[in-house]
Amino acid sequence: MWMVKESKKIMTVTAVQIRPFDKNASQVEYTALNRHTNRVRLERFPDDPPIPLDETIQNLQSIPSFADLNLWAAWSADQNEILALGDVVIMRMEENQHMAQFEITVLPEYRRQGLGRQLLSRIADVAQQEKRRLLITSTADRIPSGEEFMMRLGAHKGLETHTNQLRIADLDRGLICIWLARSKENQAEFTLGF
Repeated sequence: MWMVKESKKIMTVTAVQIRPFDKNASQVEYTALNRHTNRVRLERFPDDPPIPLDETIQNLQSIPSFADLNLWAAWSADQNEILALGDVVIMRMEENQHMAQFEITVLPEYRRQGLGRQLLSRIADVAQQEKRRLLITSTADRIPSGEEFMMRLGAHKGLETHTNQLRIADLDRGLICIWLARSKENQAEFTLGF
């Protein structure tokens, strides 16, 4: 997780058509969005399956009312491919009114061409309008350019996490049974959830 304080206006260098992505977008636009997010997802989580198009549409159309999402897409010249995405979420809640969460994703072949800076400029504008002085995002170690981008901005690491993944085929079901039996011994101390 990275934190950026005191958002500054970022100069844009690459002339690309960047426009807001509306939740009432066309099927063609949603297909491009799904393709983009799955390409980036494949980089981050190469063992995970792609997200189906209908799930992408449902996720964007079912954002809760207390979360304001501003989403921009940088489109290829033929308007068929999203080269980069940027979003900022403003949570309308009592706590953390000084912060906003954002994400920028750029396809590998379009990185280091100014698209991230152009998207960050829009994100910073929204943050300033909303009087959010702290921006929070995350990077993935499989995509080192994300951390490099944050360091160039002067962002500070706030929290470092690690993701463990287990292939269901590799699951030792006997071990699960042992753990469940052991959990009964510790019922006074723990509650078994999922």
